[in-house]
Formats: sequence, structure tokens, C-alpha cells
Amino acid sequence: MKRTQQDLTKGTQKLIESGWTWAQVPDMARLLTADVSDGARVLLVYMCWRRDPEGKLWPSVTTMATDLGLTEPSIRKRLHELSDAGLIHIVA
Repeated sequence: MKRTQQDLTKGTQKLIESGWTWAQVPDMARLLTADVSDGARVLLVYMCWRRDPEGKLWPSVTTMATDLGLTEPSIRKRLHELSDAGLIHIVA
């Protein structure tokens, strides 16, 4: 089911009213409507939590895999998925 911006706004408002808090995710509507796996979404939220005030992120694939309980190949796959969707920019 494809979510609309209006659906997301209503859902977010309900969460805020119920007292939920979360890491700030840039362009949350774009993340939720992007054609990426749930694992990629979780990884992006984790990355937003780990980023510095300038929005940069430097943990190794090993660190991300350890923190999230995933394998390194799984992290790499999801990083490329996010990059292909235009949600992140990988700098080698």
C-alpha cells in the first residue's frame, strides 16, 4: 500500500499526541514512500541517530552490523539500496 503525504501527517500527529519521540529523520515522507526494504529503512533511521550535527556519518560497516545485529553483507546491501533510492550519498 502506497502511503500519501496526508496519511503520513495524520499518523505522525497521532504519534506525537500519544507521547512518542524518535530520531530526526530528514524527509520522513520520502523515506516512508521510497521503494526500499524495511531493513533499509531501519538502517537509515539508525544512521540518522548516529550522525553528527552536520549530518555526516562515519561508522564502519562492522560497527553498524554489530550495533544492529546484522551481517556486514546485509549492511552493504542495504546501504546500496538506500543510495540507489537517492536517500543517502556514499563517499568512499
